[in-house]
Amino acid sequence: MNRLITIFKNTNYRSLFFASFASQLGTVTSTTAFTFYLLDRYGNRPFYATAVELMYTLPTLFVFFLTGVLADNINRQKITIFSDLINSGFCILLIFAVFSMNVLFIFPFLFLITAVSKFFTPAQTGLIQGILSHDEYAIAGGLNQMLTSIFLLFGTALGAFFYWRLGISGAILINGCSFLISASLIFHCRFPNEAVLPKGRSNPFHFNVRLVFAEFREGIFYILQHHVLRYLMLGTFILGFVNGGLSIMPIYMLKYKLAIGYYQQAAALSGIVFGIGILLGSFAASLAANRVKLYKLMIGGFLMASVFIAPESIASSLSFFLIFYFLTAFSIPIVNVAFFGWLPQMVNPGFLGRVQAWFDPLGNLAQSLLFILLAFTFPRYVSIGTPFLWFGGCLLAVGMLYMFVLPQAQRQVTEGVSHEN
Repeated sequence: MNRLITIFKNTNYRSLFFASFASQLGTVTSTTAFTFYLLDRYGNRPFYATAVELMYTLPTLFVFFLTGVLADNINRQKITIFSDLINSGFCILLIFAVFSMNVLFIFPFLFLITAVSKFFTPAQTGLIQGILSHDEYAIAGGLNQMLTSIFLLFGTALGAFFYWRLGISGAILINGCSFLISASLIFHCRFPNEAVLPKGRSNPFHFNVRLVFAEFREGIFYILQHHVLRYLMLGTFILGFVNGGLSIMPIYMLKYKLAIGYYQQAAALSGIVFGIGILLGSFAASLAANRVKLYKLMIGGFLMASVFIAPESIASSLSFFLIFYFLTAFSIPIVNVAFFGWLPQMVNPGFLGRVQAWFDPLGNLAQSLLFILLAFTFPRYVSIGTPFLWFGGCLLAVGMLYMFVLPQAQRQVTEGVSHEN
């Protein structure tokens, strides 16, 4: 508790924390409001709502190889400020796109807002590293996880509230204002030079793009040389596929089957249930990680999630669906805690950053592929419950595969032969 108090006495960190809070509040509000707006206006064409989710994941595949490089070579404070300011401008244009009543004008601005936002996080993370000690950085990571859990708990409810009270334009305006608040907070920070420019002053136009791609290529070669990492990448892909489904299919289930006529209220309730499951699952996984080997925890998480998510396909009542939705949410952190705790044990420290850089876009690629699949198949060719069976089957297959390959990998870690130190 004393460290928590100390970290918030740091004016720069406090400003960054509340800037992140403001930005996430606006983004969650706008995302939920857009889903409701499109389902209300184009209820007979649910692929529009799926396309919105695609606009929030697809940009990562276009900018992931640039964001980290820019954050390491350009003024990080300016990156965060300008990304917020640019996005606030895009929000104004997005309002005009909504007024045009042409949904095709909306998607490009959603894509651009998401793409620009991807440059914010690496720069912000670099600033936090530059103003905190190593121990404090661990605490900051926990606070960020807490912030994410809060928005999982209340994000859908907040989005629904603002959508009901202010409409889609009001929700977008809140998002734009949140970007301005974030930019203002960061602008008034006074960071040390080494936090803002870790490599000193550099010309942003003198980047060696070939070197950037070469480093990413080395990362994928390292992964291909270690079969366990290939299996972990498969798990990341499947988790991205499932996470993408959980971001849109529950709302479809509520609107078209379980809560017809009041699906927005039911969606707000399901968001709270899911957030509570994530919080409790994170707590349980943290305790279990000290008592159970991480690879066993990961296998158990995949198998539990597969068992809990499949019954959602046959849900005939809201209460039945929410029970298994909660259990699914409880299982997900068990996989995540084990995965991100075990990965550093498997990778040479000199390659960890480049290996990690391939995992994140892989999950986003899986989400994008799912959204494309749903956009062209649901509901004409795919029933409301079928995707939940897909998710359960994929998780079960990965869990069973891991039962055979991960014990051997753990023995290699123990013996020290999987590292290249």
